[in-house]
Amino acid sequence: MDYGKSYSRTIKSIDDEIKRMNLKKKALLDEKKKTEEKLYHWMRNNRFTEFEGFKLDKIKPKDNLITVRRGKKEKEDDAIRLLMETGIPDPVELYKQLQSINKPKKVEKV
Repeated sequence: MDYGKSYSRTIKSIDDEIKRMNLKKKALLDEKKKTEEKLYHWMRNNRFTEFEGFKLDKIKPKDNLITVRRGKKEKEDDAIRLLMETGIPDPVELYKQLQSINKPKKVEKV
């Protein structure tokens, strides 16, 4: 019984420490990003292409583009439409067969 509590507390303690470290890492990455942006503008204004190992192209601020993900139904409809356009006689059934082939099989770990 004592071992179980000890293991449980250790796991919770480790989880808490991981959360703290992840928050610290996020703060450091944000600070790095802001500093790189400042360095980029300084290098551009002073016509540097490289400064102390930092290349202008590497630290250029990225555009904040959002990737729009399509839903499962939309992907399925597109695939079936493509199969129809290709001339497959029963595209819905073929799509279902392809999906069943692609599903990973669960194997018991030894």
